[in-house]
Order: sequence, then C-alpha cells, then structure tokens
Amino acid sequence: MKLTIIPVDKAVYIDEKCYRDIDLTWIPDIDDKKVHAIQWEEIDGVGEGEIEFVGPSENLKINILGIEGFCSFQKAIDQWNEKQEEEEALYQEYLAEQERLKQEEEERLHANFLSFNQAYLPVLEEENAEEDSEEDGENIFYDIEELLKEI
Repeated sequence: MKLTIIPVDKAVYIDEKCYRDIDLTWIPDIDDKKVHAIQWEEIDGVGEGEIEFVGPSENLKINILGIEGFCSFQKAIDQWNEKQEEEEALYQEYLAEQERLKQEEEERLHANFLSFNQAYLPVLEEENAEEDSEEDGENIFYDIEELLKEI
C-alpha cells in the first residue's frame, strides 16, 4: 500500500486513488514545523516513510504509521475508507435509479404497445377474417373439384 497525506489540500491518496475534502486538521505541527505531506509505503507488512515539512526543514523518516506517542496516521486511512464507502453507496444508488428508469421506460413502451393492439387489432382481425374466408372458399371449391374427379 502506498499512502500520501497532504493536509493543506485535505487530500488522502491510497495506491494513487485520491479522496479530497477530508478533515486533516487533527494532524499536528511537529516540533513547531508545519506538515506539508506524509508519504508511507508498506510492502509485505513492512512499512517506511517520511514526513515532509513546509519550508527548508529536513524530512523526518518514520518506520511506523505515525509518530510514536504523538499521533497515528491510521485515522487518515479510516477517513479514506469512509469516503470510498460513501462513493460506493452513491454509485449503487445511481445504478438503482438507472434500473428504475429503464423499468419505467419498458413499462411505458409495453403500455403503448398494448394500446396500439387494442386500437388496431379489430381492424386487423376483420382483414384477416376476409382473407381467411376467401381462402376457405377457394379451398372448398378445390376440394369439391378434386372429389368430383375421384367419382
């Protein structure tokens, strides 16, 4: 996992995915130096990183996710996870709304189809009945002619 925290931007990056508008005011100044960024990388359970300060101060190397006895940066990860859950919930709401709209459109089309059938089915049935009666008449004539040949 690669973690970057930038308090002034209210941004937390985990593996290059960023969420903004995260309250990072809980990150304190360290030895009267304002924190610009926290970089942390963890591979196979072993992590290391550094805290970058505003100004010419030298970066502070860290081997735990925080400053021992001072603060933990796990809170930033928890806040990032909360943002991710919120985003997923919004996405699921979006998908549900899209499915509802699709269902409404299908129902509207089906209702229009039914009203079309109700309006034009009698006309079509009459036309089909006329064609069927003409065909039946031809079939009857043909059957009588064949029957006479056999006699």
